Amino acid sequence: FIKKSKLEDYSRPRTNGIIAINLKGDDELISVQTSSGKDEILISTRMAQAVRFNEEKVRSVGRNSMGVKGITLKPKDSVVSSEVIKNDNVKILTVTENGFGKRTDISKYRLTSRGGKGVTTLKVTEKTGEMHSRLRTKIKLSCFLQQEKPPD
Repeated sequence: FIKKSKLEDYSRPRTNGIIAINLKGDDELISVQTSSGKDEILISTRMAQAVRFNEEKVRSVGRNSMGVKGITLKPKDSVVSSEVIKNDNVKILTVTENGFGKRTDISKYRLTSRGGKGVTTLKVTEKTGEMHSRLRTKIKLSCFLQQEKPPD
């Protein structure tokens, strides 16, 4: 799910906090980002699917809402990242769990409607592994990747 709400809805928190989103079952919060209201959203999954759509397609909802469907997931797939795309001069870096990387111009992700199945970013194989993360980059890039534990 994806949720859009006004930042001012969170301007008067209680001492023990306020509910920001309603999560169900095994759902987890992936990211929180600010946007202009006219940006694009890119949602990516572990099985290397990605959907890109206009933020205007997401209606604004209250704090205690779970939001609206952002992408249709295949069985055993899950969302690994979401990005706010503010301009067309962006490249997307995709990193797989086995250390493979791919940098792609944002224009290669066609603009679709939210809730779709998305487009395939890269082929998931035993060699590449599933997608680990995806992030926006600038034209020139220095990258530092860190493992949780050293290899055996």
